[in-house]
Amino acid sequence: MTEETTQSSLAMFEPLKAELAKWEEINKTLVFNYETAKGESEARSQVYKFRQAKGKIKEVHQQAKKEALAHCQAVDGEKNLCLARVEKMIAVHMDPIDAKIKRRKDAEAAAAEKLRAEAETEEKKRVAEIAAREEASKQEAERGRDLRHGPGSCRDLSRYVAPGDLRISCHVCDGGLGSYEKT
Repeated sequence: MTEETTQSSLAMFEPLKAELAKWEEINKTLVFNYETAKGESEARSQVYKFRQAKGKIKEVHQQAKKEALAHCQAVDGEKNLCLARVEKMIAVHMDPIDAKIKRRKDAEAAAAEKLRAEAETEEKKRVAEIAAREEASKQEAERGRDLRHGPGSCRDLSRYVAPGDLRISCHVCDGGLGSYEKT
């Protein structure tokens, strides 16, 4: 608020101040006998008049505040218009920068997703290879078990061993001992 507007709002209280000065002078001279019903009644009547003065003060205050509020709202409106103009100027330069940052973040996210997908594919491939090796090992063990412990015995396998090679006997057929022999 300008000094002029402030003075104008405060000037509204001047008539009240003059009236209050009169009431203060009168109040200094008033004496009541509070012990009697008549004295108490006169005192209460005077208090009522003072309370009415409080009501007048509140009315003037509300009026002055209403005018000040209208002024403050006008000032705030002007401030908001100026800020909006500045924000427009900022947006002209920040929008392309923000778009660039968004493109870079999107590209980084896409690259990270691609790496994650590739890692997932590699992991699935590795797990499949392990499973395949385990299955092949299991099948080979089954074939070997069929040869060693099927019809015939491990000693019959010696025909598959070349002379001079190391022959391993089966621990099942040898009673759990197993042995290595040079053929």
